[in-house]
Amino acid sequence: MKRILIFLFGICFFVCVKADIPGIAYQYDRYSEDGKYYFKSIPYCDFEDTNFGKTKVYDATTNTELYSIETYLPSQAFIGNEGKTILSTTYWLTKSSDFDNQVLVRVFIEGKITVNYYLKDLITRKSALKYTSSHALWYSKMIVKNDILYIETVEQKIVQIDLKSGKILIKKKISKIKNWYEITQNPNPLTNIYYDIQYPKYYEFPDLENGKTFRESLLEHFQKKSVHTYEESTYYTMIYGIIDKNGTCEIYDLHTNHLKKKDTVWEQNVRNWIVSQHYKTDLIPENCEKWIFREFFYVKDI
Repeated sequence: MKRILIFLFGICFFVCVKADIPGIAYQYDRYSEDGKYYFKSIPYCDFEDTNFGKTKVYDATTNTELYSIETYLPSQAFIGNEGKTILSTTYWLTKSSDFDNQVLVRVFIEGKITVNYYLKDLITRKSALKYTSSHALWYSKMIVKNDILYIETVEQKIVQIDLKSGKILIKKKISKIKNWYEITQNPNPLTNIYYDIQYPKYYEFPDLENGKTFRESLLEHFQKKSVHTYEESTYYTMIYGIIDKNGTCEIYDLHTNHLKKKDTVWEQNVRNWIVSQHYKTDLIPENCEKWIFREFFYVKDI
């Protein structure tokens, strides 16, 4: 598998290049500052800010897997020099949710979440947040030096978090950090991003195991026909299904309506049919145990 090496940090890179809509989640490896350990984080869907996936931690010398975490870590995540602690950070706050209840930093020690840090733990003034059309940004860069994560917040303060214990050490104004310029020159942790893994198309659902397409099978079963627009439809269905290597499907999310209104009977019938089928697995990306597939239907009775 081809790997593209990049040297990240400070993660002001992400601040500069991210649009208001998150991009694609990629599998990636990130090494500790001293290069002795690394983690491989594998997404099970292509939404950049997802946590649906798996992360495996390795000894870099022997390439031996040490433990795993049942979550994907968006690319603002860092591992300590002892290989036991990972800090996973959230790039932006979602306006549609309560700011105070959104986790900004998660601390994993040997795969277990030990503490979550919220806005109140990291920012003093909410008025300092930088807003986009649908999100709010709380930091401008992150740097690792001497097994400490330095976060430069939008308040022009530095939050230091220990990469051994996960504890916040200090919060100070940048002007009070005498060697801040020297810290910003620290070499970046090595990161390998697997850009060449082929993901399914955005709206693409695997065929059934019997060779029929998902779409034609659903329409045939419910005796419906497809129409082009929502306005023409009698029934609307949007499906997010998790399909695993065994060809079974679990509903991740399902939105339906009948005559533009909620219909619990129609929704349950669709749900029951989807999970009772067996699917081909050839569209699941390599190294993934499962994947979230999407499909939508505008339909009416035949």
